[in-house]
Amino acid sequence: MTILFVTHDIDEAVYLGHRAIVLSASPTVVQEQLKVDLPDARDQVHTRASPRFADLRTHVYEQIQAAQRGGPVAKADTPAPDAGPGPTVAPSAT
Repeated sequence: MTILFVTHDIDEAVYLGHRAIVLSASPTVVQEQLKVDLPDARDQVHTRASPRFADLRTHVYEQIQAAQRGGPVAKADTPAPDAGPGPTVAPSAT
């Protein structure tokens, strides 16, 4: 089963999703598909305190900021996109 959950909350996107799809500013296109490689078993305290959560959150934030500036998107060392099943969360750049 695939669920598409749209949010403007980056923490929520990284915490809930298996993938985060970052959208550009208008005209909207898919800017990046990011695999969220956190363990499936997540909890509010330990997951959000993990270094990997912070890395993913920072990467999504930087992608959204780049989209809002209309500049080139900086690629960081993040996992490749994953086309597997699971929830997909799409933070918007608007």
